[in-house]
Amino acid sequence: MQTSSNVRRTIEVIFIVGSILSPGPSYAYTAYIDHPSGYASGSCHNADNDGCGDVTYGMRSALGSAGWSVNYWSGTNAWATDFIDCTITSGDDCNQADAAQLAVYDGHGNTGFIGFATSHAGLCNAYSNQTELGRLGGATSALFISTACCYMHLGKSSNFTDHGGLNQQLGFGGESSMDNDMMNNFYNSSSGVNYGAWIVEMEDRPGWFTGDNTTVAFTRGSSTSDVNTNKYSCGLKRGTCLSRKGYSVGSAWVYDYYDHGSDGCAPV
Repeated sequence: MQTSSNVRRTIEVIFIVGSILSPGPSYAYTAYIDHPSGYASGSCHNADNDGCGDVTYGMRSALGSAGWSVNYWSGTNAWATDFIDCTITSGDDCNQADAAQLAVYDGHGNTGFIGFATSHAGLCNAYSNQTELGRLGGATSALFISTACCYMHLGKSSNFTDHGGLNQQLGFGGESSMDNDMMNNFYNSSSGVNYGAWIVEMEDRPGWFTGDNTTVAFTRGSSTSDVNTNKYSCGLKRGTCLSRKGYSVGSAWVYDYYDHGSDGCAPV
């Protein structure tokens, strides 16, 4: 696993050393999940296949059991405007994704954008420069998870380092492949810390000899010390860092990743 930071501007190889803690009590928080489908037949025609399978079911169930309120929108009811900031024309994140502590996008995408099957307000994609989760219009989200291919392309890291006020963002830097258990495995492992759980649990593609996903975990903080505090303490199931801390775009950050390439991604 490698690390990149805006503090030291270096890349280093590090090892994950994680302690697994017992789950905390129930939490009164909200999760927002969009899972578009019907891409081939939908008005946006964003892909030739109908979409990704519902890989968030197990995690949704676990969140509900932990006391979370889960807003789940699928099919033609998942829209790009859900993730576009309210300060931008037609953006509605302040009532949707950025009105929740946890925002999840489970669908197709590419370098710097997430794509939807159904056009809403004439929009089919939410681009990174329109997605300001944790700041501006909504300013509630603390953690954003995207299963989209290439959204966190390492060759264009400014797509996620220069936008949003999130505590953390988790995603893929290349084509992503996962089965129905992987997101739930990540959630269970996040009784430790999010970055380690994501990097490890989401790396190995299902099946034999199928290769590996390029997993990316981005952490923000007000200083180098605060970044490290978040990196080594924020855990979804653990119940830590679930409230937005209000970071600015110019604050300190670090992203950790396993780099298995970016085949299939749009060029940067």
